[in-house]
Amino acid sequence: MPIGGWSTLSVKDQPLYDPKADRVFVEELKRQFKPEIEVMELNVHLNTPEFAMAVVEALEAMMKEKVNRKNIP
Repeated sequence: MPIGGWSTLSVKDQPLYDPKADRVFVEELKRQFKPEIEVMELNVHLNTPEFAMAVVEALEAMMKEKVNRKNIP
């Protein structure tokens, strides 16, 4: 989860910048997930290359894991 902001309007010096509200949102969202769902928090904004790369890396890891499980006799 990008704990540094969820939209272009929620970054510092923008009208929806509210880190406390973002924290409440993240905690409530995590509370709604099943316990077995792993949640990674990144201290970056949603619209950053760092967040995009983290999502891609997580997806690649999940895909490799699924392929490996299929190949286990």
